[in-house]
Amino acid sequence: MYYALTVLVVTAHFTAYSYIEPFVQRVAGLSENFTTVLLLIFGGAGIIGSMLFSRYSNRYPAGFLVASIAALPLYMALLLPMANNPLGLSIVCVLWGIVIMALGLGMQVKVLTLASDATDVAMALFSGIYNVGIGGGALLGNQIITHVGMNEIGFVGASLGGVAVVPVHFSALCARV
Repeated sequence: MYYALTVLVVTAHFTAYSYIEPFVQRVAGLSENFTTVLLLIFGGAGIIGSMLFSRYSNRYPAGFLVASIAALPLYMALLLPMANNPLGLSIVCVLWGIVIMALGLGMQVKVLTLASDATDVAMALFSGIYNVGIGGGALLGNQIITHVGMNEIGFVGASLGGVAVVPVHFSALCARV
């Protein structure tokens, strides 16, 4: 289940993230310099995501992953509404950067925990599946841009990410029983 969830979540993320640069420049109308800074803070926010993961994932293993997966579509859905507000768009990207890092780490830990007797194979599969999600997201984002419009990449990514919330929430509930 976690491999399928990885494909779904990573595809959702990269549907929007693969095209964040042209989105920021064409839809939000912001400069190339602003875009570069935005990508830098997005990446830097991953450090915060790593710190939050280190602090809270052991205390709330199921809840942390559910919260991360639930937050991801929210931030992608806010791309277009925040496009006319550089500060708002920056805050969304910081939060999105935090969540995607925490989510990636959480998924890796789940995979390693479930395959503790074959961690090398499990992580090799995880990496390959993650890359399928990257390619799938880039492909889907391209199709959205081509056939629907650049404005919609956040909403499509969010919709796909929202689908992931149901199985992970169900899995977390079952783990408590």
